Amino acid sequence: MKLSLKLEYFIATVSFYIFLLNLFANHHFEAIYLSIAPLLLIPLLLSIGAILHQVLLKSLAVILIMLASGSIFFKWKYNIVITEDILLSGLINDFSLTQEIISISFLVWVFLTAIIPLIIIILIQIKKYKKRTALYCVVTVMILLSTVAYFQGYKYRKPGQIRDFTAIKAISAASPIDLIVAYKKAVKSLKILKKTYTKAKSNQVENYILDNKNDNLIVVVVVGESSRSDHFSLNGYEKETNQYLKTIPHLYSFKNVTSCDTLTIRSLAYMFTPLQCDTQLAQVQEESVVTIMQRLGFNVHIYSLQTLSSFYRFLGYDTLVSKYAVINEQNFGTRDKALLPYLHHTLQNYKEGKMLIILHTLGSHQSYIDRLDTDDIKFKPICTYQDVKRCSQKILINTYDNTIVAIDKFLFSIINKLQDKNAILFYISDHGESLGENGFYFHGYPKNSAPKEQFKVPFIVWMSDTYLHYAEAKNLQYFVQTKGLDANITHDYLFHTILGCSQIVSDGQTQHQSLNLCSNPSSQDSFTTLLKSPKK
Repeated sequence: MKLSLKLEYFIATVSFYIFLLNLFANHHFEAIYLSIAPLLLIPLLLSIGAILHQVLLKSLAVILIMLASGSIFFKWKYNIVITEDILLSGLINDFSLTQEIISISFLVWVFLTAIIPLIIIILIQIKKYKKRTALYCVVTVMILLSTVAYFQGYKYRKPGQIRDFTAIKAISAASPIDLIVAYKKAVKSLKILKKTYTKAKSNQVENYILDNKNDNLIVVVVVGESSRSDHFSLNGYEKETNQYLKTIPHLYSFKNVTSCDTLTIRSLAYMFTPLQCDTQLAQVQEESVVTIMQRLGFNVHIYSLQTLSSFYRFLGYDTLVSKYAVINEQNFGTRDKALLPYLHHTLQNYKEGKMLIILHTLGSHQSYIDRLDTDDIKFKPICTYQDVKRCSQKILINTYDNTIVAIDKFLFSIINKLQDKNAILFYISDHGESLGENGFYFHGYPKNSAPKEQFKVPFIVWMSDTYLHYAEAKNLQYFVQTKGLDANITHDYLFHTILGCSQIVSDGQTQHQSLNLCSNPSSQDSFTTLLKSPKK
C-alpha cells in the first residue's frame, strides 16, 4: 500500500505526533498550555527544511522524533528536567557510564514511539511537493507562534535583565526543543569548564611552606561517586552498612556535610581548589591542591574509574591510570576494588618521601548492581533492572545500600594497607543521589532546585598510629571534641584540610584556617612566624 500526504498535512502530522508524545511528560494543564508555543517551532523548522529540499524535510522529521522520544522517556519515567547540567554530565562522562541508565523499557519505548513512526515517514510520499506551499506554511506557523506567544505573556528582556520565566517553563515542557536548547548551553558550559582549567593562574608557591620533619607522609584522597552520608551507619543510618569501618580506630565520619554541586565535574573543581560554594565556577583563578603539593615534593598518583582527562591534567600527576586501562588490566569490571591493585603496587614500591594518591571511584553511581560483587549483597531483594522505576523504592534502596557496603569494604582494604605507614586518608563524595524521594532519581539537577538528597555527602578522615604523633592530628581530634561530628561542613573544607593536615601552610590569603580541620584555632600567629622565618 502506497502512503502519500500533501506537504502541509505531512508537516502537521509530524508536529501533532510530537505534541502527543509530550502529553506523556506533561501531566498538568499549565505544562500542556505552555508547551504549545515552543512546539510550534517544530512545524516552523520542518517548513524551512521543506523550502530547501524534500530530503532535508524528512531528515529533520526523523531527527526531531528521535530526540523527542528519548528526552520524553526520561521526563516521563524519572521526573527529570532536561537541563544543561544533565547534558553536561553526559558530555563529560564517557558513553559507557551514560549508557548504564538505558534500560529495556527505554529501548521498547524508542522502538514504539520513534522507530516505527520513522519507518512510516520514510515510506510516505509527499504529493504535489511545492516550495511555494512550504513558504505558505512558514508564514502560517509564524503567525500562529506570534499569537500564542502574545497570549501566553512572553516579555522581551534586554541583556542582563532577569530571564522570562514563562519562556523557561515553556521550553522545559516541550521536547525536543528543551533538549536542543539544553545541549547548546551544555556545549558552551563544557568549553567554559575547559577554559577554567587551562587558564587557571599559578599560585605563588613561595607563599606555601612545608614542614620537612614529616617527610615520609602518605596522603590518600578517595573521591566517592553519588554516595549519601545518611546511608552510612557510621552516621546513624538504621541499616548496618559500615560493619568494617566501625571497627577502625582514629576514624572520624562527619555527618552534616554538603556538596557544592550535584554534578561531578563541577563539584571536583570546588573540592580541589580554593573556590568556595557560593562562588561562580567560571571564577576559578588558582591551581589545584594537587599542583601545590606536587611542587612541594609530593609524588602524585591518580587511579580512576572515570575518564575526566582534562580535569586530571588540570590537577597534575606523576602517574595516571584511568578507566579503560583499569578495565583492560583488571578483572573487576567497574567495581571500585579494581583500583586496589594499583594502590598495592604503589605502596609496595614505596621507599620514602612524600606521596599523594588519589583514587577516583564509581561508588554508588547507577547502575547500582554493576558496582557489586555477590558478597556485597547484604540487603535483599535487590533491583536488577536498568529502569529503576520497575523496582519499588524499598528494593531500590536495598540495592543502593549494598553499594555503601561495597564502599565500606573498599575503604577498609585501603586503610589496612596504610596501617604501618605515616598516612592520612580522606574520603568524600562528589554529590549525593535521589532514590525516588518525591519522584526524583539519580543526580545532576540544577543547584537552585535540586532535592536536598543530592547534596548529602559522606566525609571520612582516618589517621595512622604514626601520624597521630603530629600536632595536626591532635588539632583534628580537638576539632572533633569541641565541635563534634555533627559540625556543618561543605566541600569548601577539603582543599584547606588536605593542605593543613599535610603540614602545608600559607599566608592565609589562599588557605583559610577556619576551613582547615587540622588547624589549631590559636595557631595563626605561629603560621605567620613560620612563613617569615628563613627558608631551609
